[in-house]
Amino acid sequence: MNAHESGVPLFIAEPKLDHILKMMMEEKHIHTYEMEAYGTKREDGIEVAILYGLTDKQMVTAYFTQEAVETEDPAISKFFSETVEKCKESLIADYYKMIRL
Repeated sequence: MNAHESGVPLFIAEPKLDHILKMMMEEKHIHTYEMEAYGTKREDGIEVAILYGLTDKQMVTAYFTQEAVETEDPAISKFFSETVEKCKESLIADYYKMIRL
């Protein structure tokens, strides 16, 4: 079972990570309703699942230790940045698909 199926919204599971994600979304002009982020606490960290895409929902997951979250490990920013960029590309592709219809 992944974080999406068993998790809670990221802003409840780990507000610090949710804040980092939302800051990156804001930089790319991605609205909060265009991505869904979930988190599942584990013994020594958190599993994060992010869903995006209008027509074809896509999901990416990552696991971060509690230490990585507390120290704001650069891997967290890198994961969120890449995911937000993929979401943006997906939204643009979906837009062009709708125009052609």
